Amino acid sequence: MKKISSKLEIASNFINNLLHKQNLIIFIGKVGIKIIACYKHQAIDNIFVSYEKDDHFQVCCAFLKNYKKFRVLVLLDSPTCQIKHEFIPMLHSIIKSNPIEKFIQDNYNSDDIVAYTVHNIDANNAGGEVWQTVIGSSPYISPTSQVLEFVIYNSFGFNGIYFLSLEFESIVDAILAIKHAPKVQNDLQIFVTITETSGIRIATKYKKNILDELTISFPSDKSDLYIVGTIEQAISDKILKYKTYATSLDLKICIIFLCNKALCDIFERIPSFQTYNIITYSDNILPLVAENKYQSFQDNKLLELFIENKKHLASNQLLKSITKLTNINSVMFKPLSLVIIGIAVFLIYLKYNSIVVQQETIELNNKYYSFSEKYRTIKKRHPEVENITNLTDFYNLQTILSIKSPNPFDSLKKLFSLSNPNIKITSIDWYTEDTDFTDKKIILSTDIYIMYIGDKKNEHEAQQVLQDYVSSVRLLFPDYQVSYSIEYDHTTELLTTLTIPAKLTISKNIEGS
Repeated sequence: MKKISSKLEIASNFINNLLHKQNLIIFIGKVGIKIIACYKHQAIDNIFVSYEKDDHFQVCCAFLKNYKKFRVLVLLDSPTCQIKHEFIPMLHSIIKSNPIEKFIQDNYNSDDIVAYTVHNIDANNAGGEVWQTVIGSSPYISPTSQVLEFVIYNSFGFNGIYFLSLEFESIVDAILAIKHAPKVQNDLQIFVTITETSGIRIATKYKKNILDELTISFPSDKSDLYIVGTIEQAISDKILKYKTYATSLDLKICIIFLCNKALCDIFERIPSFQTYNIITYSDNILPLVAENKYQSFQDNKLLELFIENKKHLASNQLLKSITKLTNINSVMFKPLSLVIIGIAVFLIYLKYNSIVVQQETIELNNKYYSFSEKYRTIKKRHPEVENITNLTDFYNLQTILSIKSPNPFDSLKKLFSLSNPNIKITSIDWYTEDTDFTDKKIILSTDIYIMYIGDKKNEHEAQQVLQDYVSSVRLLFPDYQVSYSIEYDHTTELLTTLTIPAKLTISKNIEGS
């Protein structure tokens, strides 16, 4: 059942990325709520509302109502969110099941929002496995419950809820891919960013394992140097905390900053960080909201990275049912609607073509009746013309006579100017072919039958003499098409004499006036 659900989720994500270009990301943080409207993963509008405002929920709802056709993604980072590391055993059996689902069912309430990631599976000596898991959870309380119920009950396209703590894994990996830094993939990574929604966020990860996370209140009234000092101290504490862990696994340390360029430049020059790998990624786009004066906040870029790389869908009993219905709608009904629309467009196209063909048929019939009437009139005037084909012959003859063609004797005079003791002209045919009477064009052709007569021992030389002769003909007639063929079937050898017949064809399109 889990496999089916995961496949359904993958298919849903693919179709959503393909079809649903309009998304609303609701970032429920520790300080407030940020909502970003995205088109093709690019922010086009946003709003931030602090929890200190009494009407923060109403303000959020008013913003959401402007984007009713957008699909909604929720990124959860509220004060009630927490992550736990669990080692969940599973005995081998014929029926392969997911032990984490059973663990969540036994240890969490049905309305708790829960997501997880498995970063390692160890086989033990007892013939079973131990699933090393990070579980993110939050109780279903305000403001999360308020936002979700508003979205669901107002028929927004709900596309799932995720925990920022677990999505740090894919966000960090995406930044490393953008920065082309594969060599730090196996480092102990410390990720730092500054958000308006949750303050300063610091996450420590090794490969797929989110070791821990930290939130520091953002001192908005302090200078950049003070902020840098605060973050430097927090990172130093993390390095000290995981010193033994990194040493035991022989790990290097990589520090990744998602900050504005000014702060990134300062971080790169901190002396205590020079022994570590430093990756900086900045977003210099000015905030879309006028009252947001501080440019260090990276909420927009963080959410853009999230929507492109989200992995770990969260749910509770209510959301699980809604998500399944949404996925089924995305996987089945949306494509079906597109198929129906495609069929309708195709039928309209066929109908249009039939109308066009019908109109053309009517026009042709009208012309036919008109020409028929003219023919009957002419036939009455000229009873001596018994058959219409006679008129066609007269017209063709007139066309031929009107075409100005060159005198063939001029060409023959040029041809006889070529002298070769081994080449003899046996016959010449002059004729026209492929006549196009409509455009007054004919093809004038001359077939020249030649024969090579020479020494039997020099067959190769004979072929060369023929080719040289043809080349000379082509030079004499640059405006003509010259082709030739050797009639090997009629080659004769008598005593010491070799005879090879060949055929030259000289042709040209002649246009009449």
